[in-house]
Amino acid sequence: MNELFVRFFLSELRKAGFSKAFYDREEDRVVILPEYSRFFVAYKKGEYLIYYNKASSFLLPVISSIRNKTIMLTVAWEQSSKKVEDVARFRNLLEWNGVTLSARDDGARGLHFVTWQYDRNRKVERGNYTESIDGAMRDFAGRSGLIPKELIFDGAQLDLIRSALAYRLENDGEIYPDTEREIKSVIDALDTVKEENKAWLSQSR
Repeated sequence: MNELFVRFFLSELRKAGFSKAFYDREEDRVVILPEYSRFFVAYKKGEYLIYYNKASSFLLPVISSIRNKTIMLTVAWEQSSKKVEDVARFRNLLEWNGVTLSARDDGARGLHFVTWQYDRNRKVERGNYTESIDGAMRDFAGRSGLIPKELIFDGAQLDLIRSALAYRLENDGEIYPDTEREIKSVIDALDTVKEENKAWLSQSR
């Protein structure tokens, strides 16, 4: 298996909570969970295939998403030979409208991402850092203008939406269980975005 794919895949798995995942060098495969010996990813016939059984099938959508994300990261990293001019350890993965999405290889921790704006001299400034490719892509889309600003909620608007959802959970005595689960899922997503925004603000320069 591609060494970069293995390393990036293990890093993304651990970020998602699969802390026991490991690379079986003898079998040349990544085992997702040791307790499910038949639940692994291997490279066969030019593809990274997921092998699973009935007991582990409920995790298939999550692992498929992580695998696809890792393939994208591996290809982007290998094809990007252009380094950010004044930050040598970072590679430029995407660039649009004066904004770059770049990454640094942190070894076993996988890739560390940042979005920067360029100044008039092509030097980078105002960096937003994160270990989440999903968060980095959202930030890049917003800062570069790929998504219009009027379609992006700011922190105060997100807090207002969260408060309204929480109020409904606490005060609607006739809420359906499915609706309750969906609202809780949205609240969890809003909390994740808020934490990512805090991380960016604390690491920005």
